[in-house]
Amino acid sequence: MEFIDSHCHLDRFPDVASTIAQAKSSGCIAVITSGYTHEANEKCLEISSRFPNFAFPCIGIAPSVAMDLSPEQFQSAFDFIKSNASRCVAIGEIGLDFHWPTKKEQIDREYSSFAAQLDFALEKKLPLVIHSRKAEKEAVEFLLSRSAERVVLHFFSGTPEIARKAAEAGFLFTTPPVRSKTRERLLSEIPLNLLLTESDAPYVAKTPSDAAKAAELIAAAKGISIEDAIKYTAENAKAFFGLHL
Repeated sequence: MEFIDSHCHLDRFPDVASTIAQAKSSGCIAVITSGYTHEANEKCLEISSRFPNFAFPCIGIAPSVAMDLSPEQFQSAFDFIKSNASRCVAIGEIGLDFHWPTKKEQIDREYSSFAAQLDFALEKKLPLVIHSRKAEKEAVEFLLSRSAERVVLHFFSGTPEIARKAAEAGFLFTTPPVRSKTRERLLSEIPLNLLLTESDAPYVAKTPSDAAKAAELIAAAKGISIEDAIKYTAENAKAFFGLHL
């Protein structure tokens, strides 16, 4: 079964070559390796150049990082993103995260960083990978206010109401291999053509191979076979990210 890991962090693996070899042996045909800091963005691009047509980079400054950057630090990191965007399949992960900030100015920096990267992606007609921990409603509303269309909500954990609003706008959702009542409800709400599988390895799952386990959750929620869940989510990922494998 050929599946795609639509969100992982290959930069965090000490032996990328063996991680990729193991993923391929399990049936993984592509991974989207996502940046979140300047250093991770550099590493994602380097990895993608070493493993072309398998590791596809997306780069961005995540909100939990942006909230503590000075304007000068953010601009330097953002300039790198703009200079290398043509090498990427998406801009991300970017967005809002209300779990970590303790000060209003941190949230303000999250919003300004989000706006700058979002507007750049829209200008360049690049897809967006969105992080929205404990800020799902605000992130979706912000995206809609900017008329964003090519959006994937990574590890979305918002309410069914917010999910429906995002789905109506055509936003996609990555499904991690994490069982919960909340995720079961979300998967029952979201159309199959808007679902992707992810591992978020090594932070959530251990390796990109674990993205296949997310298909089990989708299959159970949709009443289809695991094979069909893998088939449809892989097709969704190819179409969204423009992958030609």
